[in-house]
Amino acid sequence: MSQHSAARAIYRKLLPLELRLRFHQFRQQIFGFNIPRYSAEHVAQLQLILAQHPNTNGVIVFPPGLPWKPDVIQRPQQMALAFARLGYLVIYWYIGIEKGHAPGFHRVEDNLYVANVNGRVLQSISRPIVIAYTYQAMWMKHFTYPVIVYELIDHLDVFTNHPKRALLRGHRWFLKHAHVVSGVADDLVREMVASRPDTILVPNGVDYGHFAVQSNDTQGDLRHIKALNKPIIGYYGALAAWIDYDLIRYSATQMPDTSFVLIGPDYDDTLPQSKLTELPNVYWLGAKSYHDLPNYLSNFDAATLPFVVSKLTEAVSPIKIFEYMAGGKPVVTTNLPECRKYPELFVAQNADDYINLLAHAVAQGTNAELIAALRARARQNTWEMRARMLIDKFSETEPTRPIITKD
Repeated sequence: MSQHSAARAIYRKLLPLELRLRFHQFRQQIFGFNIPRYSAEHVAQLQLILAQHPNTNGVIVFPPGLPWKPDVIQRPQQMALAFARLGYLVIYWYIGIEKGHAPGFHRVEDNLYVANVNGRVLQSISRPIVIAYTYQAMWMKHFTYPVIVYELIDHLDVFTNHPKRALLRGHRWFLKHAHVVSGVADDLVREMVASRPDTILVPNGVDYGHFAVQSNDTQGDLRHIKALNKPIIGYYGALAAWIDYDLIRYSATQMPDTSFVLIGPDYDDTLPQSKLTELPNVYWLGAKSYHDLPNYLSNFDAATLPFVVSKLTEAVSPIKIFEYMAGGKPVVTTNLPECRKYPELFVAQNADDYINLLAHAVAQGTNAELIAALRARARQNTWEMRARMLIDKFSETEPTRPIITKD
């Protein structure tokens, strides 16, 4: 781990999220950045937006968490887009602790606004539906009579940016007070049903239209690899401790006439330690924008999900498998429970099986029947379908009490 990463980890561990936010705001004031304060102008903006959407199915608010970045689209942004396309007015609330978000409301798409405003501004929304994640319990005090939908998207140990104690407190609070509780994987649902028997499974999904588009373009940093005329096995996503680097090394050594392409950020400095890039047929292309991923995927002969099988990854609902399937690419995964659900995937039992399945996947890359099956499965797992699962659940709910914030 680099000195910068180590210092950042210590900073996040010692300083709770709420204090970090206050520190960021203080720093911004010192250096002149615009901090969202309660503003009558922002209230007027909100009232105008509400008036312009008289026939909306409801107002959905995503509390502060991940910033809105068009080149990095994760579950919160995907769900926000899906709800907007299904006729809900969506407010993606974001506090301005980073550059690039001016105070106020900013239209992103039909029915969808990014809001960099003081929380008091949103109190004028009547009966908001709040889609919340574990680390967002602190923001619930800004809503009166909300319908709270709590989504557990990973084991708490995955959220290394947040103090574990605060996460546990938030998790327990949501289990007690949320109107709807969901988990993205069977393992997470099993953990919550003892406290919340009404917990539902809502896995990750795919923007099918984005990834199903076939492209003949070869990105610049992929051209020299394509020019080798060797099969390309690709992975994109974070490169972190949950990647089975040993498995990739073994595969690349055993398959010297195959190119292994890794796309994504070095999340925790584990990639240099793995020394994978020292192998002649392993290529790390760095992080790419969400917009460009389909072009890279189009150039794969097969795609892979080489996760270490562990307690953490057994609770993962991998977004990538649905994106790979939408792109019509044969997919080889390690033996993860959420991957075993889909017969179109090639799930390896061990390292040698993984290598054999990689070769088989490459050979099946033009199999029209397999490609059709992969795409059909992807169409059954869109983000709009995931949003409808939550809509069906929270539509039955009527808030009967104001939010409780003391425990």
